[in-house]
Amino acid sequence: MTAPAARYEVQTCEKLGRYLVAARDLKAGETILSDEPFVLGPNSESSLVCFNCYLPLMSKFVVCKKCAVAPVCPGEGCPENLHKKWHSDMECDFFRSIKLTNGLHPMTLVQNVGSLLALRAFMKRTIEAQAWKEFMQLETHLEERKGTRVWEFSEDTVKFIQSLSIMDDIPDSELIQKICAAIDVNSFEVRGPAVPALGCAEILRGVYLKAALLAHDCVGNTHMSINDNNLLVCHASTDIKKGEPIFYNYTDPLKGTSIRQQHLLIGKYFKCTCSRCSDVTEIGTYMSSVICPECKTGYVSHTTPEEWSCNNCAKTFPENNMSFKVQCCVDKFGVINKKDEKELEEYIRNVSLILAPNHYLLVEAKQRLAGVLRDTINREPRPTKKLMRRKMELCKEILPVIEILCPGISRTKAITLYELHAAMVQLAKKLFDGREISGSAYMDELMSAEKLLKRSLEMLFIEPGNSPEGELCAKALEEYRALKATMSGVLDALHSEGKSYNFHANYQPPFNPLWNRFCPGMADQSSVLALLILAVGVTVHFSLHKVEEGHVGVYYRGGALLPVTSQPGFHMMIPLLTSYKAIQTTLQTDEVKNVPCGTSGGVMIYFERIEVVNKLEPISVLDMVRNFTADYDKTLIFNKVHHELNQFCSAHTLHEVYIDLFDQIDENLRTVVEKEAETARRKAVIEAEKEAQVAKIQYEQKIMEKESLQKIELIEDSIHKAKQQTKAEADFYHLQKQAEANKLLLTREYLELKRYEALALNNKIYFGNDIPNMFLQATVGDSVPVPIPKGVKVE
Repeated sequence: MTAPAARYEVQTCEKLGRYLVAARDLKAGETILSDEPFVLGPNSESSLVCFNCYLPLMSKFVVCKKCAVAPVCPGEGCPENLHKKWHSDMECDFFRSIKLTNGLHPMTLVQNVGSLLALRAFMKRTIEAQAWKEFMQLETHLEERKGTRVWEFSEDTVKFIQSLSIMDDIPDSELIQKICAAIDVNSFEVRGPAVPALGCAEILRGVYLKAALLAHDCVGNTHMSINDNNLLVCHASTDIKKGEPIFYNYTDPLKGTSIRQQHLLIGKYFKCTCSRCSDVTEIGTYMSSVICPECKTGYVSHTTPEEWSCNNCAKTFPENNMSFKVQCCVDKFGVINKKDEKELEEYIRNVSLILAPNHYLLVEAKQRLAGVLRDTINREPRPTKKLMRRKMELCKEILPVIEILCPGISRTKAITLYELHAAMVQLAKKLFDGREISGSAYMDELMSAEKLLKRSLEMLFIEPGNSPEGELCAKALEEYRALKATMSGVLDALHSEGKSYNFHANYQPPFNPLWNRFCPGMADQSSVLALLILAVGVTVHFSLHKVEEGHVGVYYRGGALLPVTSQPGFHMMIPLLTSYKAIQTTLQTDEVKNVPCGTSGGVMIYFERIEVVNKLEPISVLDMVRNFTADYDKTLIFNKVHHELNQFCSAHTLHEVYIDLFDQIDENLRTVVEKEAETARRKAVIEAEKEAQVAKIQYEQKIMEKESLQKIELIEDSIHKAKQQTKAEADFYHLQKQAEANKLLLTREYLELKRYEALALNNKIYFGNDIPNMFLQATVGDSVPVPIPKGVKVE
């Protein structure tokens, strides 16, 4: 077995110093190098971190039990799955000896956590002589740093390391300054471990001796990634011919030339003279240009230090005028709310009148706005088509710029392609559901989205599995499978729709209402009987169904799952309204086929077939279907196997996947699937217990309400009874007193009075010439006769 040919070699020139060139032709996506950090640690602005695992120490810390100086994680200590312990035994022994001799206090290390990286690099000179030699050969630009604020800032690190009296003598201050310079010029930013519950992490700095030799170009040909084990992997982003330099962009490619140059001068101490920096149009993107105030169509670029000139009308403008316009746009962008859709839209609308369409400020504003729209679309239950179209428009405006400035594999390009695909799928589905486009047009949109998603996945496959981009890759894989399933369903629907259309075009109905016009005698009893038999047959056909042995039937009505199941045998259901599905409850084997995975080295491999044996208990059928639909195995098995297998492969090399750890894959998958099932079972138990407790509380609450109502009714009854009793007693008293009063009134005089009153009430008076001369005289006791007027008759 021959060793693989070297992919790069080190060369030297006056302009670049030591740099890497391709030792053979390299294809895009091919791994160029992988590198462990020579030293890794917090930067000068970091908060306090654990000296052993670099987890942030947010509230409290303890000191190492052995040296009693180094701050480490409290509680149960550092995570068990550490790839490397940075607080080594040698460092621990050194701190302990310094504590015993010089009285080193833990707070001294806490206050100088920013100097830890330089200290650990300095201590490597005695234990890793070859690596230390390579480290000291790195570019430092020491002379350019002298007398600057950076040199003065590093003096704190010099004093701290000298105060430790390493190696029995005080180390040379210039040596420590050179260490600080080598770290500043050659380090890479590394995402530190995140706090499990909060997800926050510190940004660390790491020195990688191989990667530090990569030369800079503002249009690089490499793609860099660092995984959770701090392993740096460099891939070719484009095809690189043998002998061509291997470039890495030290800056943000979506910034203008002035911003990039400033970053390189301050941090790397050189001025870039690459093809992009030498081109005032920035490879035709005009990322730093302004719309010409004169012709309104050309773009004014910074051609000389004193003036800007238009590419269309050749008009020149003073540097201070153009710089003032750009600075106003920069200041405005700095004060707007970058999470507010309206403010971003207003900024883009206003600044587009001044800056070139692809100006770096507009590109950044469009990226921000696309992110805001993505969050709004995902958050809203019914996002509007306007939001989706605007997001697609922004992505399409950004992509051509990224294609030019980040050729080949690019993290930013992959994310933009993914977001564009997502908006296309969402908009196409909304239009199709609203019957605004046909099935063929829907299929065209899905195929276009699939191409974008494929391109995105090709770039995301090389990202570390546990990074945000690696998680996006896993999500994109799931969406790719869902997209393929949707496309298959649309194709089937179109195919079936075509068959249905052809069938109806040539179909002659067996019963025509006009038939009686030509054959009136045929509508007799036999026809009616035939129709009845046909109706019964159709009803039986659509209502009678059979559930096979080893299955349980579940039923849907109007799309809603019914709370009933059926055992094996024949059963009836309401035709057309009710549908059923048979769920297997015996031992079954699911096959997951053609699983694509990307290894940590960027190699794409496929697992032809994975078999998963599982069994669903009959008692759990309803809960499983309700929570995961009848295709529960797709969610719990197929998707999970895809995800976990990709996670496993992305964390290991091709050799580890196929040889060293191949026998562990099935065990890992089985553990994950069983754990998922056990989690689902526990969740169901917890939900059931919660529902039971809630039902008990509600039951007790209803009892208390009824008891309260009963007490209120008793009180109201007693009040009503007391009122009625009081009223009855009052009526009785009134009648009693009235009877007594009547008894006292029954005297002779009173009765005589009543007699006269009665007579007075019964008088009749006659008027006329012939009235009998008579009168009625009655005596009561000693009463005197009453004279009757003449002409009046009294009866």
